[in-house]
Amino acid sequence: MSAIQRDMSLTGQPPKSLNTLQKAATFWGVFGLAILLLAAFNLNFPHKGLWLAISLISITGGILLFAKGTYAQKSKGIKNDGVWFTSISSRGFWSWVAGI
Repeated sequence: MSAIQRDMSLTGQPPKSLNTLQKAATFWGVFGLAILLLAAFNLNFPHKGLWLAISLISITGGILLFAKGTYAQKSKGIKNDGVWFTSISSRGFWSWVAGI
């Protein structure tokens, strides 16, 4: 039997550090989210449609840039990175609890 795994995430371990592209992508994503939060708290933006488009494009661009920074140096194909070896995703007790 293997050792007890205390990490409950399905995606494996987080990266040890972020590269420059991932940091820039995080900035752009948070920038777009900040615009949406300001609009949610009723800050009056002129040209509301333009600011909505800027925020959504910024969030989408941040996601795409972060993915490029994460997977650009890896080989092509499906990346499960050991996901199926954790107890929650390998049809163990906790996966049945989460499924039900």
